[in-house]
Amino acid sequence: MSIHVCPYLRVKGNGNEVIQFNQQALNAEILSLQFLGEMLENTHFAMSHEDKGLVGYATLKIGDSILMLLDTDPSQPYQRGNHVRICITTTDVEESKQIFD
Repeated sequence: MSIHVCPYLRVKGNGNEVIQFNQQALNAEILSLQFLGEMLENTHFAMSHEDKGLVGYATLKIGDSILMLLDTDPSQPYQRGNHVRICITTTDVEESKQIFD
């Protein structure tokens, strides 16, 4: 039985800067990084060249901790106080059901 909790940040168009800051200040390692343009390249969504460079999903390892983040969808408003979530993961299906049900 193993539960992991990590913060999931939604940032306002500066996801790349947040990643660079964490790399420099906290020696963060990028475990995964996908840009919005890569995520939507086979769809019919129209987006600017600038929006294609937004962070669609990133996972950073900082020491023994994980930090996940993404840029706010450009078509959605950014609302302060609504930009931090918590990701809870477990390797046990029954434990997951107990937590989320």
